[in-house]
Amino acid sequence: LYLAVPWGGVVYGTIWIITLAMITNWMPFGMRVVSANMSQIHSELEEASYVAGASWTRTFRRVFLPLLSPGLLAAWIWVTVHAFRNVSIPLMLFTRENQTVGVQIFNIYERGSYNGVAALGVTLIIILSLLVLLAQQIGKRFGVKQTGK
Repeated sequence: LYLAVPWGGVVYGTIWIITLAMITNWMPFGMRVVSANMSQIHSELEEASYVAGASWTRTFRRVFLPLLSPGLLAAWIWVTVHAFRNVSIPLMLFTRENQTVGVQIFNIYERGSYNGVAALGVTLIIILSLLVLLAQQIGKRFGVKQTGK
């Protein structure tokens, strides 16, 4: 059950195993959003950058990153909102030293403190709602603007 990492540590029983499991679980959803964004960037932009003498890193920084950043931000916020409410993965991998918010809610519920569960739940809803509102504001500012008749 122990996963050793190249730098000599053990990951099991640490917060890193939960992080690794959450990344593995949510990466396909984030990549789906980002790949849809990447498919809209035409290869001629990259070719034009190379013709102008830019290196791959400069092309990535100056061409791709500005065009990908709204999609990356949207994917990050979407995954973060859904990962915060995930209980199953952290519940299987937590120890006393590395409890997530979902595990804390579950533990408080098991102790019978329903007021504590409600308070923590409302706090979590407020934090995630603020994150969604931030995403909406960023989307309004940097998103696609349509001119209608």
